[in-house]
This record gives sequence, C-alpha cells and structure tokens, in this order.
Amino acid sequence: MRYLHLLAFLLAPVLASAKEGYSVAFAATPDYLVAGTKTPIQVRYQMPPNVSATLRLEIKAPGYHVIKLKTIKGTGTTAVDGAIPTLATARECRLTLWIGEDWQKPLAGLIHSGVISVVSPQRAAQFAAGREAAERLLANQPKGARVIGVFLGNDAPWGKAMLAKLRQQAKDYVVQELPAKWLGNPYALRTDLFQMIVLCNPQAVPVGVKQALPRYVA
Repeated sequence: MRYLHLLAFLLAPVLASAKEGYSVAFAATPDYLVAGTKTPIQVRYQMPPNVSATLRLEIKAPGYHVIKLKTIKGTGTTAVDGAIPTLATARECRLTLWIGEDWQKPLAGLIHSGVISVVSPQRAAQFAAGREAAERLLANQPKGARVIGVFLGNDAPWGKAMLAKLRQQAKDYVVQELPAKWLGNPYALRTDLFQMIVLCNPQAVPVGVKQALPRYVA
C-alpha cells in the first residue's frame, strides 16, 4: 500500500501540469447525453501558433471506454463527436479531455467532466419540448410577472374550482394551468419562471390547503 501511495504522489504533478502555452476545456458541458447517439461536445483549446496536436475526448462508463481523436492547430473552438453508450450499457458517463499522445504526459493536463446522465432519445425529446414550451410561456408574460403553475390532476374534482379561486384572489400573480406532461421535466418547471407549483393531488394535498392556498397568495 505504501508503494501505491508513493506512485500516486509521483504521478500527481505530472497529470495535473500543463505545458506553457497549452490549455483545453469544455466550452459547454451537456446537461445530459442521449443514448446511442453521436453527440458533438464543444471544446475550447489554446496552443502555440502553427503547432498541431491531437485532441482526445474519452467517454467513460463501467464497461465502456471510447476515445475520439481530432487534429487541432493554434487556438480555437471545435466540436468532437462523442459516441454515447446505449442505456443497456450505461445510465451515466464521464468525459475526459486531453491533448497529446501520452495520457501520462498530456500537453494541457487532463480535464474531467462530472457525472453526466444518459437518457433515451424519447426522454431527450421531452426535455427539449418542455424547454421550448417554457420559453414561450415566459416570453408571453409581462416583465417581472410572478407565475403560479397548477397541475389539475384527473382525480381531483376540486382542482378547477381552486384554479379559479387562485386566479380571482392572487392579484399579484399570473396563474397558469400546466399540462400533465410537464411533470418530472426540469426543463419545463424552471425556477426562473415559476414562483410556485401546485399539484392538485387528493393523496398529497391536505383538505385545508384548498381554502388556505388562495388566501395565502391573495
């Protein structure tokens, strides 16, 4: 064990260091990766003028390791197509960037992403649709509006009455009924859009809330 600690100590300065004039970074780290696709990963890099080198993008998960190569020169931004595993292979990945031919002597160090979720194409489409719908909703609101989102629910017959009461009493808010498909979609239920989300669920909402909530926001 002592020898392993010594090896880690000796390697740490090498792996952490970058040669002068070289740098590499993710220009944007994706929120999620779409399973079974080739996803362009945006990379920003800097090298001395007229110098060419190999940029490497590693996609890693338990039982999965793919390296994509791209020749780069000078300074700029580029996209490297990452081969994302299927959901049967992995539910999350890590990305690693480096420049050079030897991972133990990278020209700009080793740059790691955090853990990134892998989602199905269908789930990714739901995320994108929710984001677009939320942006349209935000664009249609008066500047500085405070929005309350309401999910009515099929098993809450009192939901429509509470929605009407909220609209009547919450004078300083815009009360917006939300489609059920937005449930569980963080790209639709955005904190910069909604002040409050109301779920009309008789199993989760105490009886008194139906009267108390409209009074609270009045």
